[in-house]
Amino acid sequence: MSASTLSRTITWTSWAAVAISFAVSFGQRLPPGHRVVPYLLAHGALTALSAVAYVSLRRHREHADFGAALRTLLVAAVVARVLLVPSSAFTTTDPARYLWDGAVALSGHDPYAL
Repeated sequence: MSASTLSRTITWTSWAAVAISFAVSFGQRLPPGHRVVPYLLAHGALTALSAVAYVSLRRHREHADFGAALRTLLVAAVVARVLLVPSSAFTTTDPARYLWDGAVALSGHDPYAL
């Protein structure tokens, strides 16, 4: 793999991950019974893209484009996270529980005793 091939690989994997993250943000609009398959497919695709990016970077640490490829990957990671900020946690109720625990603790009670 040449340095330019490394950059191309990291670029397409990074921006494909951003596109999948964008699609996941719309997954919360599906009815509750229809979210599992798209959600699992998205996670499978993101895991595969992460593996490709990791192997590419690991094998080609000495290439001249390594720094540029790493920067591309980091920028795409930030963009993907920013896209998901407005999304609700539609696969878990943990955030609601944490907010309840915090409100109970702020009122001076032990949330675990309740």
